[in-house]
Amino acid sequence: MVFIFLVILLTGCQNQDAANMTWGNKHSISIEDISGVDFQMGDGTVITLPQEEMVRYLNAISSGISDKGQLDIRPADYAAELTLKNGEKRELSVWISDGSNLFTDHEDTGHYILDEKAKATMMEILNEKEER
Repeated sequence: MVFIFLVILLTGCQNQDAANMTWGNKHSISIEDISGVDFQMGDGTVITLPQEEMVRYLNAISSGISDKGQLDIRPADYAAELTLKNGEKRELSVWISDGSNLFTDHEDTGHYILDEKAKATMMEILNEKEER
């Protein structure tokens, strides 16, 4: 019985490691592939990030760890549209207020969980934009 438990435990851990790909790794998208990032805020305002802030933002979302499962959550704090240099667009919905730390890629099932450092970077960028 103990042997079966250990086999299940070890097998589960191995599968979990393979599933823990970051957003950037899972989609083979690097910062160099993206030419622009626009935020659409809840009030409909669109904010375009300058290059320096775009790089900080992309580093933050690239660290998001994939998590399977369907979300049953309030509407997103904001949407982000990433424009790739090849003309493609990627849409993300982001939840980072009220203790949330996740985002979805509209081309995926599941969601991505952000660490506290990435969340803080995203909040800082948003706060800077709102102050201007």
